[in-house]
Amino acid sequence: MRNRFGLGIVLATLLAGFGYAQPFTYQGMLKQNGNPANGTLSMTFKLYDALTEGNQVGSPITQNVSVQNGLFTVSLDFGNVWNGSDRYLEIAVGSTVLSPRVKINATPYAGFAQTAGFAQRPWQSEYNRVYFYGHVGIYTDARGPAVLSLGPHDMPTKLAIWQGSQPHEMMGLGVVPGVFTFTLPNANNRFAFYNNPWPIPDEGAVSLMTILGNGNVGIGTDSPAGRLSLGDGEGFTKLILWQGNAGSMGFGVGAGQMRFYVPNSNHYFSFLNAPTGNEIVTIRGNGNVGIGTTNPAARLSLGGDNANTKLALWQGPNSGDLMGFGIGPGQFRLHLHHSGNRFSFLNAPNGSELMTIRGNGDVGIGTGINGPSYRLHVVEDNRNRLTAIYGVHTYSTDQYTTHSTYGVYGLSRTNFGAGVYGRNESTGNFATFSSGVYGYCVTGSGVLGETADESRGYGVFSFGRIGATRTKEFLIDHPLYPETHFLHHFCAEGPDPYNIYRGTVVLDARGEAWVQLPDYFEAINRDPSYHLTAVGAPMPNLHIAQKIRGNRFKIAGGAPRGEVSWEVKAIRNDRAVQQYGYQTETEKPKEIQGMYIYPELYGQPKEKGIFYRPEPVRPESTPAQPNEK
Repeated sequence: MRNRFGLGIVLATLLAGFGYAQPFTYQGMLKQNGNPANGTLSMTFKLYDALTEGNQVGSPITQNVSVQNGLFTVSLDFGNVWNGSDRYLEIAVGSTVLSPRVKINATPYAGFAQTAGFAQRPWQSEYNRVYFYGHVGIYTDARGPAVLSLGPHDMPTKLAIWQGSQPHEMMGLGVVPGVFTFTLPNANNRFAFYNNPWPIPDEGAVSLMTILGNGNVGIGTDSPAGRLSLGDGEGFTKLILWQGNAGSMGFGVGAGQMRFYVPNSNHYFSFLNAPTGNEIVTIRGNGNVGIGTTNPAARLSLGGDNANTKLALWQGPNSGDLMGFGIGPGQFRLHLHHSGNRFSFLNAPNGSELMTIRGNGDVGIGTGINGPSYRLHVVEDNRNRLTAIYGVHTYSTDQYTTHSTYGVYGLSRTNFGAGVYGRNESTGNFATFSSGVYGYCVTGSGVLGETADESRGYGVFSFGRIGATRTKEFLIDHPLYPETHFLHHFCAEGPDPYNIYRGTVVLDARGEAWVQLPDYFEAINRDPSYHLTAVGAPMPNLHIAQKIRGNRFKIAGGAPRGEVSWEVKAIRNDRAVQQYGYQTETEKPKEIQGMYIYPELYGQPKEKGIFYRPEPVRPESTPAQPNEK
């Protein structure tokens, strides 16, 4: 491998005067193939009277020179060759001659020579740049470890990077007692840190960080309006206060939003008590806020201690004047500071009181600002609406005649009880349209019933006829697409739950046709029966040539191109029927054997009726309305 050397030379000492032998010392840095050379190298030094060609002056000097980390020092004596004429030193490393020659002056001078990859650079000029390998001192002898030393003096600007037309117009670096300074001439100037300083950033380019002359610092903006500005960009975390393997925590900005950011729901923000460091308020990463607790389990948690008022919505001049929410042992509290106060539910448009809870425990609905006079006080002045609430129930588990329980929005646990009992005694012209219980829903079910006993109970059961102004239907999950579709079918009465399918078909030239049933037919039906009717002309041989298979059946024996009306009846066999079954005849449960749906048809008293309900016991007198005397 061919070695390539570069040599830098510093002429360290040269005796003044001419006409006699003048030995001198110089130092150089030698690089071999781009790296600092090491070891002992044979080096030859020759002196000439011209930069190129010319005459050799004095005898050549060859030395074995010790080179460590590229640096070497030699002492040279060419004899009485210094007569005031120019002298140029040529250096060879082994057989490699470095070029150009270095001019030797009567004062210390730094030179540069380079040949075939060797470069020595104590001072080097390239284009409009100058480099120096060594230590430089200004107002100091540069004996310390620093490459450039500006001396021990304090000045606001010791190193001026820019100077304007006025003496004070400088930007640069300085030192005052105990302080390293960045100096700007006025508040409108700034220090800027760029990611790529060359070429010079385009006009309008934003720096990585800016320090204005007024002290404001900008990261991501060149015009910080505060002591620290992070620019106008959005980000979950624009200021990171902690960063680990799991993510970061800090502050961010969204559209019209300042953000506190934690990487997951297990992290949290805390507001601490300054003297003790105790957490006063905690905001967890899942959005839960805790006051008095560091582990809130809800959107707002006020800790586990009991207090009459843990959340005060109003506070008076005295320490006990509070109204709000509190907690007692096993108890949620609405707290008023005396019985004359009240909680009110207001009408949003006009602020009128819809419902009131007084401090003495009375509850009023429609009583207005005068408040309730009873534990539950309801006032209604609209004749079309309720004016009283009346509820009675009796409870017994061993006597049938006293089994009934009734309530208004109530619960019953008796065998024949009713959670809600409604009665209408209208006998007027429109009594047919009256309702004991009336349900209304804008989009769903007016009345919805459900039973937990699918084998014996009914979700909705009518003691009497069921009337409907529209269809009666069943609704199930679609057997083929149960996750995305419903299937509707409509009622046909009979001893079995029938499904009916019908249509018309035109026969082919052979008097035959395939009838395609719905693709869910075999999934919900069994035991089909067929009915065919010739349309337009008799077809005495018309028959079913192939029963249903693959959700279709075949008709044959008809007239070519004839039209046939067909109907298929089948017993419902979907998953609901398969799961819960049906029975045409069933035995009455033991507890109601001897009782009848219509006892009067069998000469029995009404009390023997399965659906008999005795009249609720009425009070002897009805309390007066609040406005009655």
